[in-house]
Amino acid sequence: MRLLIALLVVAAAASAQPAPASDYADLLSTRFFPATGQFLFDSPGAEFILFPGQEPGYDIEGAAFMVRDDQNEVVGGQWIGSTGSTGSAAIQTLGTRGAPEWQRTLDDGGSYVLDLVWGGEVVGRVPFTASVEQSGDPYNPGQSYVLEGPWRTHAYFRHETDRPEYLMYLDAWIGPGEMESNAQTEVSIRRNGEEVAWGHGFSNMTHGWGLVDYRLHKPESRDPRGRFARAAPNPLPWTIQDVTPGTYEIVFSSETGPFRTMTIEGGDGTFVPHPRSALDYEPRAFFLGTRRMTDQNLRTSNSLYWIAPPVE
Repeated sequence: MRLLIALLVVAAAASAQPAPASDYADLLSTRFFPATGQFLFDSPGAEFILFPGQEPGYDIEGAAFMVRDDQNEVVGGQWIGSTGSTGSAAIQTLGTRGAPEWQRTLDDGGSYVLDLVWGGEVVGRVPFTASVEQSGDPYNPGQSYVLEGPWRTHAYFRHETDRPEYLMYLDAWIGPGEMESNAQTEVSIRRNGEEVAWGHGFSNMTHGWGLVDYRLHKPESRDPRGRFARAAPNPLPWTIQDVTPGTYEIVFSSETGPFRTMTIEGGDGTFVPHPRSALDYEPRAFFLGTRRMTDQNLRTSNSLYWIAPPVE
């Protein structure tokens, strides 16, 4: 049965767990091919479903990744056929089946959504617009698709749940037009204009918006020679235990200067939870989970603290 004809509507099994939801961070990291305007739904690395309401297994019904336009017509998608276990009973991996099906390309200036459908219901949604850019090089003609959406407005702090004294990271998506690809980038965490932490990484826009994983250090761990995106030997980590109540400003920069600023409220050794992270948050498609599993065997729990708009 073709994905593009219809989705089976499957009644969700009764469960004491919260309603199923996407791992929104993972959905935002779905690999995209700018040259063709298509997503690779089974992106390298695990795709997750939170609170699936059933045991891991095969023959999953009413579950798919879908791209739809503003008329709710399906542009492309792929069935989900299996789930696998992780170190959390509330988080399972998703496995696609069959090949992706694409009916047409994205339109220049068009509005779309990337959905995760589970049990016939949309449990994760990334709204975006697409534009087409020409190469401008007569010796290498061609075009590429550029996406705009919540990649620009979402980011999160994370650390291993059982080791709050250990390393903390800020994960954010960097996109075309903000800086050069495959170049050094920094993030500066500030209180009242004074830097309290920083981190550095490489941008990678091969697949459009690329996730940068900034490991956070204390300010005294900057390169003593003042070089951009360089740390001193044995940098001192900035951890969740260093967070205090008040507003934190998060400034992203390339070597040519700042290009984005975000804010988050600190608490006593934590960050104030985002309203969209409430376990009963609706609409469910925009729920922001606060746990995800990492390491090669997906057995290490990480706690997440989201920076995002209050509503979609």
